[in-house]
Amino acid sequence: MRDGCLNKDLTTRLNKLEGQIKGLKKMIEEGAACEDLMIQILACEGALHKIGKKIVINHLTHCVHDGVKEGKEEVMTEFSKILERFMK
Repeated sequence: MRDGCLNKDLTTRLNKLEGQIKGLKKMIEEGAACEDLMIQILACEGALHKIGKKIVINHLTHCVHDGVKEGKEEVMTEFSKILERFMK
């Protein structure tokens, strides 16, 4: 991860997600309604997906791009494999 601004943004997003997870745990401990739990889970999944999306874009635009420019063709194969796993 090269971009200092991206690191700060991701850390902020992860801190927010951590708060959401703690909130979900508290809701479970307090016996919140299933519907409310599902909504909170969807919010957590969405936040995690956005974090992952930013990392994928950063990896593609920096690591993969630089690797291809340097003639490291295996970079594309590696990226394709991890992207396929990431998208499941």
